[in-house]
Amino acid sequence: MSSIQSSSYTRTSTMQGSNQLMYRLRQIQSELAQSQNAITNGQQVNKPSDAPTLTSAILLVMQQMEARGQHENNLDYISTMLDNVDQAMADVSTISIEAHSLALSQIGIVSDEETRQAEASVVDAQLSALLDIVNRKVLDIGLFNGNSNSGNEAFVEFMGGIRYVGAESNLIAETGLSDEVAYNSNGLEAFNALGYVYGDLDLDPAATPATRLKDAEGATSNGIRLGSLQLDVDGTKTTVDLGTARTFNDVILRIQNAIDNIDPTAGTINISDDGFELTADSGHEITISDFPGGVVAEDLGIDLYANDETVTGADVQVKLTARTPLDALDIGIDWDSGLSITQGAVTKIADFSEAENIQDVMNVIDGLHMGVHMQIKPDGTGLNMVTEVSGINLSIGEVDGGTTASDLGLRTFNNSTKLSSLNNGIGVGRTAAQDDIEIQLHDGSLISVNLDEAATIEDVIAAITTAAEDLGLSVGLPGDGADLNIGFASEGNGLVIEDGTFGAEDFKITSINLSTAAEDLGIAGNLKDESEMTGEDVATVQVDSIFTHLINLKENLLQNNSRGISLAAGKLDGDSDSVTQVRATIGVRTTRAEEALNRSSELGISETSLLNELQGGDLTELILKYQNLQYQLQASLSVGAQNLQMSLLDFLA
Repeated sequence: MSSIQSSSYTRTSTMQGSNQLMYRLRQIQSELAQSQNAITNGQQVNKPSDAPTLTSAILLVMQQMEARGQHENNLDYISTMLDNVDQAMADVSTISIEAHSLALSQIGIVSDEETRQAEASVVDAQLSALLDIVNRKVLDIGLFNGNSNSGNEAFVEFMGGIRYVGAESNLIAETGLSDEVAYNSNGLEAFNALGYVYGDLDLDPAATPATRLKDAEGATSNGIRLGSLQLDVDGTKTTVDLGTARTFNDVILRIQNAIDNIDPTAGTINISDDGFELTADSGHEITISDFPGGVVAEDLGIDLYANDETVTGADVQVKLTARTPLDALDIGIDWDSGLSITQGAVTKIADFSEAENIQDVMNVIDGLHMGVHMQIKPDGTGLNMVTEVSGINLSIGEVDGGTTASDLGLRTFNNSTKLSSLNNGIGVGRTAAQDDIEIQLHDGSLISVNLDEAATIEDVIAAITTAAEDLGLSVGLPGDGADLNIGFASEGNGLVIEDGTFGAEDFKITSINLSTAAEDLGIAGNLKDESEMTGEDVATVQVDSIFTHLINLKENLLQNNSRGISLAAGKLDGDSDSVTQVRATIGVRTTRAEEALNRSSELGISETSLLNELQGGDLTELILKYQNLQYQLQASLSVGAQNLQMSLLDFLA
């Protein structure tokens, strides 16, 4: 029986056969090109479609490698910056050592006024060199600007001193480490370039409806941790959710609403100066408590029970903030008088009469443009005044008999001022076991005062008072009209001593027995027939920096002041130690950066190996695949050539 042989091209046109052949040839040629590229590069996966199941892993590794490359660039830059900071600090150390040696050479009988005048010009040159060093930059980034990346100088000449205009924190870079690394230094860290008048009073702000819960330490000093608490009104219990409360008013509204929902006549909860108070009206009992394990009521100081009474909760310790209204401060503060601020040779009055909150007060200080600013103490209890200018004196006193400086705890000359801090650290010269001061009054009374046990200005006032009373004299405050009146100046700063007696003798205050106490306290002098001694302000504040110490050395050399030169020498010796400590800190950062770079390089090797493993292939397999594709191409060309040459006659039997 005869049969008809079939063919795949039985019903396929020549055109369609040609297209199919060309499609197959292009496919094989594409695969050949990919295979050849894989052999050349040792990489089998070049695009997601080459290995869809590996794409996510490959992309993740590539992202990690890209991030690591950026981290390594950062680490290289960090190391460069820190090396420059270290070199700058080394140059600062050289200046401090040279200045210290110069100061030592001018102490004693071997130096004279002319020599000291000449050496003052050397110190002036050292100051200029120091200013150049601390304003060095790398790629327009200041080495000592902190994170104030403005490209400006970190230190500038200002009002006769050197002002730090940078930030108090450093520039930091992402390095892939758990902690970021600072790659420059700020003036406070490197040179102690800020000086502080620390407020010595707790301003104790009262709670207000607008007080934020996060601005209170809480009754347990753990902050205020939010959540739900339990309210019991006459035996009916309900839950009060304070999880989203933000202010004291939120707490009041939610608890009061809960009380009213049970019985509007039961009682009230209100804000007190220190927190909250709960009132249960006549015939009612109200209990606020935490659920087991809860802390909300305890933190708010309202873990309370009230039975026909008002119960005050615990102090929630509201902190002072820039938002604090001035009328929320518990103590009576004289905001009308203002502060007398003297910076160097300039005195200005800080007028707070228009201020409404602490931010306004700080803005007033900034607006004086004196190189000082006010800050809230870290514990939120009071205020500090900060001077940014090294080499000049800062004084904060009263205005026209006001009490603003004292009320804020910022007066620089007060009872607690230590004698050792007077005269820029020179202190008060005394003679052991001898009287130090003699006060002669108009009536001939001689008051001899021993200051051996005195440590503060309050101790000095007490010693003078005791010595006068031992002579039978009455003692009061300035203006009291007693035989001797002693206190503080009503304008600016300084001690005021008044002679209330009558007679022909001069009113004078002198140091005795080789002491310099009267001069050092700023009260030495002969007033003759006058009756009031207004002392000098010898309790000014200086920035304890190398700039201040060099400026003080220069001035004391010009003044031929041996005590001042000796003090400056000691300070400059301390500067060398401080520079060493700073360089150690910089060294630690540099080491961390270098170690991180080494670890990153090692991880980079591992990631490269992993990526090669994911993208690569076995060379033998790649070559075999290439050869097979060549055979397929040859076979396709052969079959295609044969089929395209066929005609109808080839199918006739």
